[in-house]
Formats: sequence, C-alpha cells, structure tokens
Amino acid sequence: MPHADANARGVRDSMRVLFALREPYLPDTIGGGVLSIHDMTRQFIDLGHQCEIMASVSPGARLLLYRLRRRLSRRRWTGLADDANGYPTLRAWDWLLPRLLRERLAEFRPQVVITQGVQPESLAHEAIACNVPAITRMNTAEGVEALHRAQTRDAGIAQMLRSPLFRMVSTSTFIADRVRERLGLESQVVFPLIRCAPCPPASRRPEFITLINPSRIKGLDVALGVAERLPHRQFLFVESWPLDGAALADLSARLRTLRNVKFQRRSMQMQDVYARSALLLVPSQCADAFPRVVVEAAINGIPVVGSRTGGIPEAMADGGLLLAPSAPADEWADAVERIMADRRLYQDLSARAIRNAGRRELDPRSVGSRLIEIAKAHAFSSRAGI
Repeated sequence: MPHADANARGVRDSMRVLFALREPYLPDTIGGGVLSIHDMTRQFIDLGHQCEIMASVSPGARLLLYRLRRRLSRRRWTGLADDANGYPTLRAWDWLLPRLLRERLAEFRPQVVITQGVQPESLAHEAIACNVPAITRMNTAEGVEALHRAQTRDAGIAQMLRSPLFRMVSTSTFIADRVRERLGLESQVVFPLIRCAPCPPASRRPEFITLINPSRIKGLDVALGVAERLPHRQFLFVESWPLDGAALADLSARLRTLRNVKFQRRSMQMQDVYARSALLLVPSQCADAFPRVVVEAAINGIPVVGSRTGGIPEAMADGGLLLAPSAPADEWADAVERIMADRRLYQDLSARAIRNAGRRELDPRSVGSRLIEIAKAHAFSSRAGI
C-alpha cells in the first residue's frame, strides 16, 4: 500500500498534497471553489510544499485532445497532464478518476489527499482504502446534504466518515454548523484562501453595479429586476459558471430590453472587473457557503448588497447591506440606490469593507498555514494511530 514506509519527520516538514476533484478545473471552469483550490495550491507551493491537482476532463477542445491522446497512445487508459496553471494538473474522464487517483498515490506519494466538490467522499474513500489520509473540504450546503444522503444509503461511506484516516474542514461557520447537524461530525473552519491584490488606484474607474455569476440560484431574476428599476445606473453581469448555448441565448434575450446592462464572458482577470465596479450585488437564492467574490470586492473597497443567507453575512461582515433573499426587487433596488446616492454612506461602507477584508482569518498566509498545519497534524496522527 502507498505510504506504508512514510516517516514522521517527512510528514512534519515539507508536504506532498494531492487535490482530487470530480469536476472540471481551471481554466475550463471558473468558480469560487476551484479558484480557492488554485490560490491554496499557489500558497502551499510558496510555503515550500509540493502539490498536484487531478480533475475531470471538461467538454470542448480539451476533451477532443484527451480523446486524440488516448487514440494515439493506443491505451484505453491515459491521463491528460499540463502545467498551465503553474503546477501539475492531471485530468481524465470522470469514470477513470479513481484509477488516476491510485496512479498518483503510487507515483506522487502524497501524504494527504484533499477532496472537494462533487462526490468528494468517493475519492476520499479511494485514498483511505490505499491507507492515505484524506481531508474533505466542505464548501457548499448542497454538498453537506449530498454527503448525508450518501452515508444513509452506503454503510461504507458512513464507516469512512468515522475513520481515523478521514477528516473534514468547513469553509464557514455556517457550513460547520450544517455538517454537525446533518452528519454528526465536528469540522474546523478554514475560510477560503483568497489571493487578490487591490486594484491600483490609477486603474479604478468604478461605474458598474456588478453581478458575478448570472444564474437563477445566484439571483439573476433579482438583479434583472433591480436593473429595470434603476435605468440611470449601469450594470455589469459577469459569467462565472460556463453558460451553455441555451442559457446564454436566454440571458441575451432578457438583456435586449435593458440597455443599462453589459454582459461579460468569464475571465481569470477579475481585477479589471473590480476596477470598474462601484458596488457588488449578491442576491443569492441559495445558501452560499462563503462567496469569495464578497471578500474580493471588500479588498477593493467595494460595498455589497447581499442576501441574508448562508455564509454571506460571515463573508460580508458590516461592509454592506443585507436583505432577505425573498425580498422584492423594489427593496433590492432601494438598497442599491441608497448606497449609490449617498456619498457619505458609500465611503463609510467602503472603509468597513476594507477593514473586513483585513481580518486575520482571511489573510492568505494565515489561511494557508492553518490548513497545512491541519493537514500535517492529520497525516501524522493517522500514521501514529492517534
């Protein structure tokens, strides 16, 4: 089994960490979860640790390349590897990911595997079966519910969750409370690691009320209602989750009657978005765990009008205004206009947002050090049988 001869000193010092995801990864998809893994990986590398990512191949050009490589290699099994993100990223079809994981356990020999996202328990289970400690990073309320269902129908998953080789961390107090309630587990809270530098003052030209991820569960209908009620304000809708043809056509049709809304395709260059944003609109209709866009906006002194749900209040603190997700569009529009029309209120909320972003528990170095220490302690205690 991998790691049977691992020694305690190696675990205490530099770590080898494998992030294992059953979903597409950067740059094929851009969302809070994968961006946090990206920032965390870069921070771990800066701290002297070795990291790899394994994820699903996404539809599109990369999938065609993957199929071509399989055909040319004449192998039914092969992975697609690249260093475009600044570190090794390996991809395979979803149904081949367990095999890819076993291969990386044998070759990369990670001291801990960190899983996240879709069915994280399946990859954690695979790692533990190979005697490698696993940590599941729980970053959505939906993920907690899915894991609750999984442990209810699968005794093996229920047993794994109580294994000394398994541990869970939560991305907010809200998620940790949900984990305790639904899974009966305690989990340490480690906020998302966000490496976002403030936009240089010279580049700032705030003009837009910005919505990132224009989807229904993120409050698209509310945002459209606000834009309709405030025709004198300019809005920017920025894609995050990839919009397929039907969703993009539907959004385009709805925006035709709103001349004050600009749509922008997804991009890794979010600094340009924040440089042009005066206010961030986060009218989520789901219980977001801890939306990183709120903190990214705060770093740039951008107030937020957001939903009073999930981990949004934790992320926002007092750097904006909170409303019920079900509040009518009129109330959302009133809150936006109240901030935009009152210079003193805007400046006060902007200053509060900057202070919020400066919290120690959000500092990238502190977050990275905290998670790596959790990983080290878990790997060492697992080996020692503690």
